[in-house]
Amino acid sequence: MEQHIKNFLHYLKIEKGVSDNTITNYRYYIRCFLELTKVASPQKIDADTISLLREKLHEKKLSKKSVNYHLIGLRALLNYFFEKNIESYDARKVKLAKVGKQPIEILSVEEAKSIFEAQKNNKRNYAIFLSLYSTGLRISELYALPRDLALRDEGCAVQGKGEKVRLVFFSEEAKKAIADYLITRTDTDPKLFPGAKRNIQKMIATTARKLKIKKKVSAHSFRHLFASSLIASGTPLHYVQNLLGHSSIATTSVYLHANNLELQNAHKKLPTI
Repeated sequence: MEQHIKNFLHYLKIEKGVSDNTITNYRYYIRCFLELTKVASPQKIDADTISLLREKLHEKKLSKKSVNYHLIGLRALLNYFFEKNIESYDARKVKLAKVGKQPIEILSVEEAKSIFEAQKNNKRNYAIFLSLYSTGLRISELYALPRDLALRDEGCAVQGKGEKVRLVFFSEEAKKAIADYLITRTDTDPKLFPGAKRNIQKMIATTARKLKIKKKVSAHSFRHLFASSLIASGTPLHYVQNLLGHSSIATTSVYLHANNLELQNAHKKLPTI
């Protein structure tokens, strides 16, 4: 199976143009599949193999959403086998668990401001927060920004999911924070924000926890706030879609629901007569 896996990952990168981050995830899911099922060849994968995988993932106490990620990775491998005429199990028979849609938990502007203020004396962290909020970047996109990024008024090109390129715009405050941060740099790392992505996420979560913010806060929280704030201010949905880099406007429309929840909560304060 080892050669098949190598060929599959190469196929994703060269033929499908899948991002490095996605390939890393698929590699992890396929490795888990092999370790948990001990399957020896594509031809040996059958319904019992899939059941065993589900059982082993359940034993790990993974959420339905996490189990689905593993199954999606496996389906991608099975679809590759089908495309390359390699006998194996039908990917269409690998069903995902039904997961109820959870409403997006949006940070309030006040909560975001308190996070920014808490890191104002740390020039790197402050620049990270303002960059995330003013652009709506994903953590992987922020991490990929080069040190010599040209912060132009007409926008900066970034490569997102599926290697799609889009324009993002940094606020004047974010530009100044980045410039102030870069002055302090003495290293030669080519990344704008060097270090592991997980350390950035840890810093964000720790800051929110110290402020006793009860919501689960991550880099993506500022992407949610970016989108929700734009929609609340009357920005057309298709503009927000382009700024976020969504392929489908249906994905962007979840933020309409988030704002509707705010309206519902406001309406509950209506006095009873």
